[in-house]
Amino acid sequence: FLQSICDTPLRGGGRQRSGKSGAWFWFSSDNRYVVKYITRSERQSLSSLLARYLRHIRSRNRTYLPVLCGAFKVACRGVEARLLIMNNVFYGAQHFDDRFDLKGTTEDRFVRGMSGCETGKDLNFGDRKIHIPGPIREELAE
Repeated sequence: FLQSICDTPLRGGGRQRSGKSGAWFWFSSDNRYVVKYITRSERQSLSSLLARYLRHIRSRNRTYLPVLCGAFKVACRGVEARLLIMNNVFYGAQHFDDRFDLKGTTEDRFVRGMSGCETGKDLNFGDRKIHIPGPIREELAE
């Protein structure tokens, strides 16, 4: 992942309007990785669940969660930033009709005036139904 992140300039550097945290996101030029700015408290939360997360990732051949590659603190001219690098779960996808960030809660989970390029939340998903093939459905149920 270091070659993808370090050898060419990152793309993006913007905020997802629908995101609650207001975090900044960048993408590697090959689109394989996402770099997310995280706060100190997000870093601490991540640390508290890391052991369970790693057990989950290692116990499966395939996962639909992003695979965390590293968390870094970078300092430049006295300014510090905490960055989380993860694989892009949408890498290789050709086209999306819609995209949703589903967390399984309804609290603050609606994007008003959602345009086609934004990521919707749980309440934007509404009464939609999706078909998930049997083997994948079984994996998700675990």
